[in-house]
Amino acid sequence: MQMAPVVALTNPGPQNGSYCRPCTPICVGNCGEKGLQYERRLWDEADWKRDRMEVCDSSGGWENGWEKMFDEAAGEELAAVRKEFSGMNLSSCVHEFEKMKMRSEHWDAPTSKDICEKGYKS
Repeated sequence: MQMAPVVALTNPGPQNGSYCRPCTPICVGNCGEKGLQYERRLWDEADWKRDRMEVCDSSGGWENGWEKMFDEAAGEELAAVRKEFSGMNLSSCVHEFEKMKMRSEHWDAPTSKDICEKGYKS
């Protein structure tokens, strides 16, 4: 399976939700010497120095324990929102995501249903 690089949510810099996730970095800093080839979109989205970038491999899907990683990286307020969503049924979750999408200028992410279903498979 080919590596699918994404930026770790713990990365010290701005994030683009389409290209980051809570995950354990497989590389921190200049990973070129380790043979990792980043897609150009990672550098385009990155507003920080490459020597600090934390990169994960998303080819295997979301890892177990991502919720705890998210809560620790995002802080108490966003952790509370995640927990609120995790307590919803699928229909309510999709409805809330659709409301959020309407506030977004551009939605470059999985569908609301796909995002919500992920929570029910964890």
